[in-house]
Amino acid sequence: MFSEFFNAQRNLLARERQEEVDRTSLLLTHTDAKHLEAKGLALGSLGILSSSSVGLDGKMLVELERPAAYHPSPLFPPHNFRPGDIARIQSNKASTSAPTKTKKSATSSSPSDAYEGVVYRVSATRIVVALENDEADLNLPDPCRLVQLANSVTFDRMDKAIDDVERIAEAGNSTGNPLHKVLLAQQPRSRVDKNVDVTFFDDKMNPSQRQAVKFCLGSPEVACIHGPPELILQFTSVSQSNPKAQRVLVCGASNLSVDNILERLLALPKDKNSPQNQLKITRVGHPARVMAKQEIIEATLDVQASTSDQAAIAKDVKKELEDTLAVLNGKKGKRPRGPERKKLWEDVRSLRKEYRQREGRVVSSVLSEAQVVLATCHTAGSKQLRNLQFDVVIIDEATQAMEAVCWVPILKGKRLILAGDPMQLPPTVLSEGSSRSSAKPKTNTPKGNSTTQTEDDSSDEEDAVEAERPISQHQALTPQHSLSVTLFHRLEAMYGRSIKHMLEIQYRMNDEICAFPSKTLYYSKLQGHEDVKKHRLSDLPNIETEDEDLSTPLVFFDTAGCDYYERADGDADEGSKRNENEATIAINLEPSQVALITPYQAQVAFLTAALAPKYGPALEIGTVDCLVRSNEKVSCVSVRRRSTQQTIRLFSNRSPQCIVGDSSTVSHGGQFLKKWMAFLEENADVRYAGIE
Repeated sequence: MFSEFFNAQRNLLARERQEEVDRTSLLLTHTDAKHLEAKGLALGSLGILSSSSVGLDGKMLVELERPAAYHPSPLFPPHNFRPGDIARIQSNKASTSAPTKTKKSATSSSPSDAYEGVVYRVSATRIVVALENDEADLNLPDPCRLVQLANSVTFDRMDKAIDDVERIAEAGNSTGNPLHKVLLAQQPRSRVDKNVDVTFFDDKMNPSQRQAVKFCLGSPEVACIHGPPELILQFTSVSQSNPKAQRVLVCGASNLSVDNILERLLALPKDKNSPQNQLKITRVGHPARVMAKQEIIEATLDVQASTSDQAAIAKDVKKELEDTLAVLNGKKGKRPRGPERKKLWEDVRSLRKEYRQREGRVVSSVLSEAQVVLATCHTAGSKQLRNLQFDVVIIDEATQAMEAVCWVPILKGKRLILAGDPMQLPPTVLSEGSSRSSAKPKTNTPKGNSTTQTEDDSSDEEDAVEAERPISQHQALTPQHSLSVTLFHRLEAMYGRSIKHMLEIQYRMNDEICAFPSKTLYYSKLQGHEDVKKHRLSDLPNIETEDEDLSTPLVFFDTAGCDYYERADGDADEGSKRNENEATIAINLEPSQVALITPYQAQVAFLTAALAPKYGPALEIGTVDCLVRSNEKVSCVSVRRRSTQQTIRLFSNRSPQCIVGDSSTVSHGGQFLKKWMAFLEENADVRYAGIE
């Protein structure tokens, strides 16, 4: 039974890994440099600004820029490079499929030499790549091209986690962690303690949130919280402040979810009379990948390690290492050659080893003092957290994370809290086999990541019956046929509704926007908080006019019959789409306090090219699954026939919405979208694009 489950997971992960590698290889071998740059997967004619700095773990930092000799502007065009991505630096004239430099070929000075690394920092005019080359001299090409590669680190950590979990399962009763036994169906869940004593630190918490906190603290092994994303964040902030002398690991499927939780933790009331009792928080991950807020950055492991009392033991070695690299790169005179250069590289390797050892002691000291550690799920498998254990593990966006990646942090904890919304976006699955499979666990609630709920089949009476179902009647651990079946879904299928608590008060949507998702997805139980249920565009800051248009929370620009045709990005029809005419409608809107959202990356690229030069980064433009939307922004949505879950995510928005799309086209995207179009026709302020 166990072997079948874990072998299925391994096969699905191997297929997903291969799909990602194949897609990258296909692009690199069959796409010329110009088209790669157009897709945001490469940046050409870059100059090397610096290559003598040292980053975390002693890695060499190479800083790249767009020199004036090759580009009229130092600003990078739209691209997909983000901190943590695997990238390759190669000759600007070399083929995009040029082989990566290995240790055997490291001494070659061919202009096609290539070096792999990790994107360390990204700004509008600079990209820093962390290289690790202990064995040989570097001969970085200048000018060079930066190419994005498939990232195998996450898959390696998921594979290791699956191997570790299988060993635990095979050990049976010899393992002493009840959490693992419950998750692996080796023993039933313990009953929830409904009389748990909780001290609430936030008087503004609504009854649903208070019940959720009690439910989690009263669940001995695992608890699931079901609710829209913003509710989960509010709950998580409060739940952190209750553990008594416990260490908590908070993880999320994305850096954004982790940083949102961190921001709320840092905003918790502080006892000025007892500074020694303040919550000690550390964020593990790339500093450049966290929110660009000073308080968030100061909470990162990098910053805390560099400013701690023990940091001095590593600073002198780091300076000596950087000085040696500067000599090798000719920053302090003529570049050394021959035996002298070889000797300096030996010094670099020795200094780097010593620096890592000293830095490791500093990092361990910082993490040992932290009460709450935050990281993405896969970062929980990094060597900084390798030997750490926690009393509680909390995973946000659990319904957007594959089960395998959730096990990475779970193996470090004694109790688990999963927070997520099964009606929001599912995990991103690229492999054809997993994508085709629509198998979902059968539950007594809306199917995970399904399309709609036609009737309110979750009455209070049924909830009571479900809660009284004997806990021991749990299902066996069965093999899954799709990576889109998350741990949240599997546990609900095994243990029923009694394993989760639904949050019912939302803090973003106007009631007129909330009505549709509440009825079709949340059993008509989702309600708006008093602060937002009547929230309109005219209520936003700096809006003084009494224009009637600003009092409409939901506007639909219907482009049906306007001949606004889509264009594919590239030659293939299955490529990313864009609609320039609909984009023009969006462009004509006021950019202040606006977020432009679209299902397609090609539409994002078109909007960015048209608007970024004029309005800069203040105007948010992105796809449905990755755009950060502020609570104080009106969202302008360019909608197509696309995944229902992407459309569902649009509803988690506080301020008014402006929808732009062809009703006749979108209605053919499925029953859910057809019902949504009918709802908009009846409830929204419908305007027709072809009519002045």
